[in-house]
Formats: sequence, C-alpha cells, structure tokens
Amino acid sequence: PMSQQSARYLAKAGCRIALINRTPEKVEDLARSLSAPVYSFDDFLADPACVGPIAALVTATSRPDAFLTPAIVQR
Repeated sequence: PMSQQSARYLAKAGCRIALINRTPEKVEDLARSLSAPVYSFDDFLADPACVGPIAALVTATSRPDAFLTPAIVQR
C-alpha cells in the first residue's frame, strides 16, 4: 500500500515516523521495521500531542471528506 511505501521512504530519508491506526496491531510489523512508535487512532484524536511535533501527515483512508483538520492536529 502507498501509505507503507511512504512511511518507508520517509524513514529512509531520516524522518521520524509515528504510525497511527484504528487497529494498532495491523501496523506493528511495519512499526518494528521502522523503529517507529504506534498509536491508536482514538488515542491520537484524544491527544494529538502524544506523537510529538508533526511536520507532515500522510493518511490512507476511504473517507471522501477531510477528517483531520488543522484544529485537531494543532491541539
């Protein structure tokens, strides 16, 4: 999937990666391979600061609308 390729590319380029998923178990193998922490989507929505500073956000969803607004991410 494109989101996994993006995470690998960004990690290879030296970016700090944090993975957020509704089902964290689904990304544990990828997280291990990237030495990246994993957060549940609910934990992220409750406290976006839990992942630290965000320079970029890559999403992979089938939603037709934007759901991560600047107001949510900047909390």
